[in-house]
Amino acid sequence: MIGAEETLSLDDACEAVQRMQEAAVRARSDILVVAHGGPFEDPESVRIVFERTSIHGYLGASSIERLPVERAVADVVRELKALPLARAPKPG
Repeated sequence: MIGAEETLSLDDACEAVQRMQEAAVRARSDILVVAHGGPFEDPESVRIVFERTSIHGYLGASSIERLPVERAVADVVRELKALPLARAPKPG
């Protein structure tokens, strides 16, 4: 929620990651290439980059520890805000 304001589309990011992977392997055959950041923020987007590229893994960072907590807290706050207040009966 407080991360990058602009990011590549998932399709564009996968293409960019694959180009980087190919360039890295040309430079060094023993290199490990991982995806990180951008649109790779949940299991579905990571599954897609794994399917579309030949990278070696994923570095999660805030996608694993911060984003799920933020989403969960935001969901609970929305649910709490949606609750109607019980009004005390008017005297009389």
